[in-house]
Amino acid sequence: MSSLPDITEKQNHFVKEYVLNGNNATEAYRSVYGNELTKTATCCVEGSRLLKNPKITPWIDHYKQTIKTHTENEIKYTVDDAFRECDELKIIALESLDKDGRPNVSAANKAVEMKIKIKGLMKDETNVNNAIVMEMGKIEVDGVPLNFNIGDELNADKEVNSSSEITNNT
Repeated sequence: MSSLPDITEKQNHFVKEYVLNGNNATEAYRSVYGNELTKTATCCVEGSRLLKNPKITPWIDHYKQTIKTHTENEIKYTVDDAFRECDELKIIALESLDKDGRPNVSAANKAVEMKIKIKGLMKDETNVNNAIVMEMGKIEVDGVPLNFNIGDELNADKEVNSSSEITNNT
């Protein structure tokens, strides 16, 4: 900052107003030097004159670069922080056991899903199936094999066929 030229307090205020209002020199001038009665033409001319001042332009560049750097750091921090929190939530979910001693796999999966979405690898309309399927060993009744998939999402046709097989086999 020591390499920046000295400017007056009002010039500094003008620079800040100019950068914060989206580079509108007329309104920045009106805000600092004028009032609501100051003619727009006067504000436009004087604002433009200030922008050509060789002491002011380095300050404008400095403030714009400071805002850009701060914004980039804030975005980076937010993503890093979100990743860290997702990892913490996944660990908590896997360490939290239900009454049967099983971890909360669904919540852990949701934490991983959120991390993937933040990274941009998965779109919002994508759904993840968190179902756990356990396949039992081979079971035969009167020589006919039965297949039971506990937790499997069966459609209505398969459910009907499975229950009729059981009924027919007993």
